[in-house]
Amino acid sequence: MPEKPLFPLNPDAARPRAMMIGTCRMHDPVSALRQYGHSNIRSTPHRLHTPAQTLKFVRHMNGLPQYAPETIHLFSDCAAREVSEKNVAREAVLGNLDNLAKVWHNFDVFVIEICSLREHMTVHPRRPKVVNTFAQKDQILYADALAAQAAKGISAPAVPIEIVQQSRSETLRQMRRIKAALDGRPIIWVCHQSPPSDAQAYALVNKSRSTLAAILRAGANALGGRFFDPSTIAAEMGQQAFFKEDGGDLNHMTPAAAQRLGAVYAKMIVETPRHHSEAPRPS
Repeated sequence: MPEKPLFPLNPDAARPRAMMIGTCRMHDPVSALRQYGHSNIRSTPHRLHTPAQTLKFVRHMNGLPQYAPETIHLFSDCAAREVSEKNVAREAVLGNLDNLAKVWHNFDVFVIEICSLREHMTVHPRRPKVVNTFAQKDQILYADALAAQAAKGISAPAVPIEIVQQSRSETLRQMRRIKAALDGRPIIWVCHQSPPSDAQAYALVNKSRSTLAAILRAGANALGGRFFDPSTIAAEMGQQAFFKEDGGDLNHMTPAAAQRLGAVYAKMIVETPRHHSEAPRPS
């Protein structure tokens, strides 16, 4: 059993319903929290990395269809694995999103991780389309399965993917669009964690992630939201304790780090005021 969280469940406290959107860096803390009864906090069933990808997902949850069965494998690496490895029907993958959309209005607070400004784009059909960060890799990894599905007419064939670096101004616009799509409900914005070391080997990644953090902080301030940088916890715990592979995996956290961050997020969620105009929602 893991060590007791720093912010355990208080059955007498107000428990806002929170949705955490992002990558495994959102999913892992939620899993740690749910072990201790925090059933009010959920995460998306897929990993989302970028502003445009996140906005597309939110719009789909709002009832504005953004995905189709034949291209659902481009939505996330989780969807690609389901349809190509596990033989899950594409309509079923899409249907699981629709089930989440039915309760989307119930969430009071959103924790949104933006970990990259490198948008992955394709054209289908004849218009730009945002796809997931691993789409190109997955098309290669699952080439045979996708080709067989395309031959049956149930999947789009492999498509070329272009990487576009989103500017600061465009990122801020996307943040405003996400906020509006969530009807002004409160958002805690989270950036990618930086390693605590300032060694030359980490100079490039630290510069990139600190730039992203600065943009998200500015956007959160402009939108009246909150911002959190998990790099602060990485610095407190130390690189080896926070990152997997004895500190060498800068993209994945240890179970202890997930538990510590879960405690931080649970506390921030409770402390975040709900939207003043929102009516009580059914449980």
